[in-house]
Amino acid sequence: MTKPVHLSGLLVAVLIVLLPGCISVRSQRDADPYVLHHRNWWNYYQRGRLYLRDGKYDAARADFETALGRIPGARYPYAMERWRARTYGMHMMEGYFPHRELGICLYELDQPQAALDLLETSMQTEPSARAKFYINRIRKQLAMAAAPPPGIGIAPLPDWTSQRTVLVQGTVYGSNLVSSLAIDNKPEFIELATPRMDFRRELPLHEGRNLIRVVAEDVSGKQTATNLVLMADWTPPEIHLRHAGAALSISCEDNLGLHQLEINGNSLPPVRTEYTLDYPPTNGPLQVAVSDHAGNRMEWTLAEKELLHLAQHNEATPPRLILADAGKTITLFNPEYMLDLRAEDDTALRAVELNGENLLTRNSPLFRTLRRIPLNPGTNRLELIAEDNDGNRTGEQINVVYRQPEYMDRIYRLATTLSPLAGEIPDPAFGRRINDLIGQELTLDPVRFYLLAAKDETQQLQKEQALSGSDLADPRALLKQGRQLASDLVFVTRILSDGPGQTVYTQVLDTQSGEALFIEDVYVEDPSLLPRQIGGLVMKIEQRFPLILAGIRQQDNRLVIDAGETSGAQKGMRFLVIRSEGSLKQGHVLQAGDHPVELVISEVESENSRVIMPRRGTNDSGQPGDYAFSR
Repeated sequence: MTKPVHLSGLLVAVLIVLLPGCISVRSQRDADPYVLHHRNWWNYYQRGRLYLRDGKYDAARADFETALGRIPGARYPYAMERWRARTYGMHMMEGYFPHRELGICLYELDQPQAALDLLETSMQTEPSARAKFYINRIRKQLAMAAAPPPGIGIAPLPDWTSQRTVLVQGTVYGSNLVSSLAIDNKPEFIELATPRMDFRRELPLHEGRNLIRVVAEDVSGKQTATNLVLMADWTPPEIHLRHAGAALSISCEDNLGLHQLEINGNSLPPVRTEYTLDYPPTNGPLQVAVSDHAGNRMEWTLAEKELLHLAQHNEATPPRLILADAGKTITLFNPEYMLDLRAEDDTALRAVELNGENLLTRNSPLFRTLRRIPLNPGTNRLELIAEDNDGNRTGEQINVVYRQPEYMDRIYRLATTLSPLAGEIPDPAFGRRINDLIGQELTLDPVRFYLLAAKDETQQLQKEQALSGSDLADPRALLKQGRQLASDLVFVTRILSDGPGQTVYTQVLDTQSGEALFIEDVYVEDPSLLPRQIGGLVMKIEQRFPLILAGIRQQDNRLVIDAGETSGAQKGMRFLVIRSEGSLKQGHVLQAGDHPVELVISEVESENSRVIMPRRGTNDSGQPGDYAFSR
């Protein structure tokens, strides 16, 4: 029993000698992170990032040049930009951009032209938001002081409109490159300043005068602003009758001004907001047509017999309400319902109410109006009540169901899961904010992707899966989770701390093929701009999946859709099949068991695309005459 004791004592003695050496080595590494213990290209790159972060630009420059092989020192230098670069074995490095980081060093060392050349080389190899950020800075430095401010060209708008939205589109341009554009105080997402850019924005309007301001700014800070004025009017004119002795008085009025008035085919001079005319009942039938500046129009036709009856003083009876859809429930796919209402009484109406709002501005034996009623999603209940001077009341009701076309339902969008946020997260609060902003942007209407689980459910699934977000994580684990959730796509979002800012980038994986489709990123140094930048990140991802509506037809015994490269179609895109006996919006999505019938693009041409059906064995498949809508 003594021998093992002596051996144990000897082992302890050896550890006592060696352990301080281990501790001292680790202490030295922690004390001086700039010491290199290996001479690989990635070691120089990682140290260069530390130097750059700490403002040691000459030292950082030397390390990046060594990693690139411009100066000797690294074994096997590597001169390609990569979001994920393999170092050795299964080890990967996140965000290897040596040309970009060397360019930033030269920018800080006041060599803007050389820096710009390196940043543009980086962009040609692997575009990144951080490179665009510094290209903008350098171009601001190199901007011509004598250059004119940016120009704005806008497609003409009408002076008046009866629509609830307006499309503002045009072009901005500038010798010093346009760096920002705001339309109606809402900025466009511009990462890289450009000499010319087309824009297109649909804006909501309010009734009356709308002032829309467009402001463009170049990299030198010069601004140009243009104000657009547009009058919006979606309330048609009204026509009223009232007793005027033995005759009737006709009154036409509009909330924003009458434009044209015709009585029995005779045009009257332009009028303002109201026009009144005495009309004896002996003059025969009456035809009145009145319109406003926005083109809203109201017409009345009354026979001579009706006019004589209205001019008489009759006994009081309940009012009469005449509605095309009285007592019905109707379904619409447009967010407005046109209410065609006629109310009359043998004495005089004193109120015509729509959901408690009195539409009648003066007593009249006859009232008619066309009202454009905005609808909320779901069932909209319209209650109409007419009341005369004697208190008699008549009521009617209409139920209007407003819903989007079936193919626009979010359940048919590409199903998506979000992986845990990972990478060089500066602090937990920053990570939570990124998660919240991405979730908010992905769930804003109109929804482009269908998130399979709510936020709390996703976090629980991620916890249960115990997915690793480290550099050594196997992406197959993320794909496995996506397949378990029957997901089409997996979004993998990571953060890289680059100098004073952070790069947030998302890799999109196709769960069926396991293929990494693309990476999109944004770079931010100012935390107050984080919501705008994350909104831009999600927008860039969504633009990779355009919504395309196409017709299905047959060509050479194969199915094709009439959408090709010019429409944004790409090989592998998936489409729903829609069949409709009436309008497209009334069409239904074809189903194959528990799944919608799908077409997948197999070959893309300029104006057409060949498609295949990946699921077989269904009796109800796509056929010529159907429609296809991208998932």
